[in-house]
Amino acid sequence: MGSYTPARPTRPDLSALWSKYGEERLRARNWTMAVRMGWTLLFVALLDGFAVAQEDAVAQEPAVLWPGSEAVPSAAPEALAPAGNTTGSLFAGSRIPMERCPTTAGEMGTATPANKSVHVNEFPQCQMHAVDSVDDKDYMIKQLQAAPTMKSPFASSTYFCNLLPSHLYTEIIDTWPPDELFPNHVAKENSCGKGGCRYSMTSSSITKRKTAASNYPKWAQARTLYKKLQDIVFSREFESALFKKLGVTKVVKTREFRILSDKHGYSNGRIHTDLGAGKMATMMWYLPVTDKTVWDYGTCLHSTSQWKSRAIKAGGKHRGSDGVDGEGDCYYKFRFLPNTGYSFKTGQSSWHSAPNFFIKHWDEYDRNTILLNWYW
Repeated sequence: MGSYTPARPTRPDLSALWSKYGEERLRARNWTMAVRMGWTLLFVALLDGFAVAQEDAVAQEPAVLWPGSEAVPSAAPEALAPAGNTTGSLFAGSRIPMERCPTTAGEMGTATPANKSVHVNEFPQCQMHAVDSVDDKDYMIKQLQAAPTMKSPFASSTYFCNLLPSHLYTEIIDTWPPDELFPNHVAKENSCGKGGCRYSMTSSSITKRKTAASNYPKWAQARTLYKKLQDIVFSREFESALFKKLGVTKVVKTREFRILSDKHGYSNGRIHTDLGAGKMATMMWYLPVTDKTVWDYGTCLHSTSQWKSRAIKAGGKHRGSDGVDGEGDCYYKFRFLPNTGYSFKTGQSSWHSAPNFFIKHWDEYDRNTILLNWYW
């Protein structure tokens, strides 16, 4: 995915103007008209030079970059999205007008980067699967079952693309709650720009709400949507498919469906396992608000050796860090693509992080995700 190519300025036809100047000079009874036409031609020539410079700037505009890489070709979002599979509304959380973005990983998900970051061993590719399904739950279970199971850098994890039916993904984007609806909004708002912050709420903040908020006109639609999503992901069938894929054998005691919006480049760059939190499995869905953060906001999986060689004293290299425990190289980094995500079984070596080394758009776009957790 990439950005649209700006419209090129219209260049004037200088040869036609020069001819007109000659004709006017011949017809002029005195030199006044000729001088006026001369000044006009000079002004137009300056405009032409500006237009040429603008064209050169457009032609040399850098394509989408990722950490440590050279430029790669960029394509317009609609070229990567299936016909009729885009949303034209402004994305929730955007601070500037946004382009239309695909509701599937599209061609970008299956592309192989020409140059890999020196900090990333591999950007996994999407494996696209066409499944026959009877309903949304059946579709999501079959997409999950078809996703690859990875045994490295730890056992085990999975990376899925197009897990959600397009209409459900579009609904999530279109009904995304406003910042003011997050319970911790007031506490975080004033200090958010000084190092980033995370707005967080559970899905029950929407599903158990009795009345619509004045600033959330799509609450009723969102309430129905999140009830449906909860029923699917916490159903016996979905959990059975997930736990079988990851090798989870413990009995679930608590489930969590959390809606997250990270602001001003906030992310947890500290490499950690989630084991201390009592999680037995975790899953995250990516909900990008732009195509420009493909290489910025994805999650990394790390080997134990990468954790050991991490930057123990980051010195503020990642925003929000206290400089004590830093970031490190990635075994896998999942690109922050629409309708993609990952899941893994927690363990002693389930090292992962959301690094923000070299983030290019940290202060422009929100990092919206849905996080599902299963606790024992």
